[in-house]
Amino acid sequence: MKKAIKQIFILPVLSFILTLIVFLFLFNMLLHNIAEQKFIKEKEQLIKIQKDVLKNEINAIILGIDQLRDIGYSLAYREINVLMNLIYKQKTYKLVNLDKFIKRHQTKDLFFWVKQKNTTFPKNITFSTINISGKKYNIAIYDNKQYLITSKKDGNLTIGVAFSMDVIRNSIERNIFKFLDRVNKGKVSYIAMGKILTWNPKKGGIFGKIIYMPAPFKKFIGKPLSYNKPDIQGVLYRKKYFDAFKHGRNSIYVKYYFKNPVTKEYELKYSYFKIYKPYNWVIVKGFYESQIETLVEKSKKEILQSVKNLFLLTAFILLIISVINFLVAFFISKRIIKFIINEYETLENNYKKSQQELIKRVYYDALTGLPNRSKLLEDINGYESLCIVDIDDFSDLNDIYGFEVGDEVLKLVAEYLKNKYKNVYKIGSDEYAIGFDYKVTAEKVREIVNTSLMYKSIKINFSVGASHVKGKLFETAETALKLAYKDKSLKYKIYDESMQKKQKERLEKLQQLSKIIEKGDIIPYYQCIVDREGKIVKYEALMRIKLGDEILSPYQFMQFIKEAKLYNQFSKLMIEKIFDQLPKLNKPVSINLSFYDISNPETSRFILEKLQQNINAEITFEILETENIEQFDTVIEFILNVKKYGAKIAIDDFGSGYSNLVNILYLKPDYLKIDASLVKNIDTPMYYEIVKFIVEFAKKFKIKTVAEFISDKEKFETLKSLGIDEFQGFYFCKPEPIDKLL
Repeated sequence: MKKAIKQIFILPVLSFILTLIVFLFLFNMLLHNIAEQKFIKEKEQLIKIQKDVLKNEINAIILGIDQLRDIGYSLAYREINVLMNLIYKQKTYKLVNLDKFIKRHQTKDLFFWVKQKNTTFPKNITFSTINISGKKYNIAIYDNKQYLITSKKDGNLTIGVAFSMDVIRNSIERNIFKFLDRVNKGKVSYIAMGKILTWNPKKGGIFGKIIYMPAPFKKFIGKPLSYNKPDIQGVLYRKKYFDAFKHGRNSIYVKYYFKNPVTKEYELKYSYFKIYKPYNWVIVKGFYESQIETLVEKSKKEILQSVKNLFLLTAFILLIISVINFLVAFFISKRIIKFIINEYETLENNYKKSQQELIKRVYYDALTGLPNRSKLLEDINGYESLCIVDIDDFSDLNDIYGFEVGDEVLKLVAEYLKNKYKNVYKIGSDEYAIGFDYKVTAEKVREIVNTSLMYKSIKINFSVGASHVKGKLFETAETALKLAYKDKSLKYKIYDESMQKKQKERLEKLQQLSKIIEKGDIIPYYQCIVDREGKIVKYEALMRIKLGDEILSPYQFMQFIKEAKLYNQFSKLMIEKIFDQLPKLNKPVSINLSFYDISNPETSRFILEKLQQNINAEITFEILETENIEQFDTVIEFILNVKKYGAKIAIDDFGSGYSNLVNILYLKPDYLKIDASLVKNIDTPMYYEIVKFIVEFAKKFKIKTVAEFISDKEKFETLKSLGIDEFQGFYFCKPEPIDKLL
């Protein structure tokens, strides 16, 4: 019967099978074509998103460069103003011939100039102005070099100071490159920078050079840039951005092949080039097509597998149908087509879900479901105000109760804020942001801070930073939040210009102090200590800071030095310089130590190493009575260690606080330095009796006494009559650097 059926249906079956094969082939091609078109669209959308991210990153980098440039010129202008004011105040130029004054103070990068009536010296100097970040600065052009200038008028005479613009630019460039190193750290997709040297390149098409690359590629710095050099596909990609910039465009996207540092293969790369016109810098960052393909690879595999399964299922069904009656096959095929359409709709829905899932991963926080930092940065220009809300002591909460409780707290806060405010974002591990369509008030911010929110028995508290500075909402709100952390009573701040000024002043101070450490501009000054006959028996070393041409006491910076965690660096540098100068002094030296020095293991170890290296040195360490001297275990251990090397101990400012005489005896000091307030008021009976008691107490326990701040002979004689052993003050000598002492 099979044979008969075959004979009867052989022709129509063969015809049907042929038609079926053609149909399946075309059907498979159609499905793959539709899938590929979807992949292409999805890929194009992700590329567009990534391009926008590149553009925003480069714009942020340029904003940072502008700020560093502005700060660089502002600091330089401030420094030459300080110098100009100092010279003008001291009238130094009136004490000598002006020509000699100018030549004496002229260096490679700095010189003075004068103008009297129509005569200018030095000659051939011209003046102009320059605009830096919206600020105008006066400049001079001398010997084909530009100088930043400032001046003062003294009658018919104008005297000015000029400082090399090349030095300023080099300093700014170094700070910019350090800034870029921090931005690039640990990133595969990095920022690089070149400089256009000419707009009319000649032989070889060389128009510039590479001026910055991240750490792994520093060897390329200084390499020439030629627009005649193509990629592996022959694309002159450098010519594209060079021509664009030459004809007035500020930025351009360029597509070309480049070696991926991860895969070590040449891949298609999309880069965003932007010119920074003040320096003719070309700033570039890009991404590889393989990075985009990785994002869609998983969904692509699932979709292609669905296409394959659908194709195999359809083929199987149609092959079974091919053995039955041609007419029956016709009706069944209609059902199959309907089934295929339904499957295709499911496939399309899967595409949409995959796309939505990708968008969700990019723009939404996985734990709370709130929009994330990337979404905020995209939406931020639509807001008038921004509040950043931080959960107080969240890391402690995690440590004590565990991460599960921490996650529940994060979700509770997210739910509360979402129900109360319209535009809420989750932007950090324990930070939220709220966007407002109006200028937020202090009352509104206090409402957030005073929120009463509990998770079980845990009270949740907030600190808030707010801003309504359009164009800089995020950065300024973050700044306000940092200041709110420090204000334990108010716990919120709204950004204003005074904060910006304080930030700038703090940054300038920090940079000054860092430069002082970097240059080693800490100078020991020495003040003599005399015996009862007025003979110098030792010196006390006092720290001075060199800031420009000024020598300053560190006490006006001391609080900031401690806050900036630079104290130990200052102290170690001072101690090292004192030990280096000991052989020249040929006298015993007293060194001031605070509890910060004694309690810091590194500084304490450093002191012991110096004592080991200078075994015959005569050193006295003066410990301030007013600073945590009650922590006796640490202090006594230090004293025992240094006394092994012959060092002596003095208690400084003795009598300045509520002195515990028993505890002082436990320290076994060699000297008590009587506090200045007692010495200055020795003419008063009460203070006289206190000093008298201290001397009697010290003599009884064989401790020598030293009186400081002696300003005249009368005080010297009075204190000597009381039995003081050694004396110090301006009456005998002022603090001087070692060069002047020698």
